[in-house]
Amino acid sequence: MNKPLALLLACVTVALMLGISWSLSLRRPWLALGFAAATILFIGFSFILKARACRRQEANNRDQG
Repeated sequence: MNKPLALLLACVTVALMLGISWSLSLRRPWLALGFAAATILFIGFSFILKARACRRQEANNRDQG
């Protein structure tokens, strides 16, 4: 995974977590649960992207070597 993509994924994750804290400060539990669900789904999506990138890199290394 390249560094700009990893930075983007990290920033979006932090923004979603900030949304959780913001919604808790407003005393809106349903909004907090929505942000929590979005955060969990986004982190899962990030892991999937990272796994695919690692598989591609391993396949390229096997083809070259």
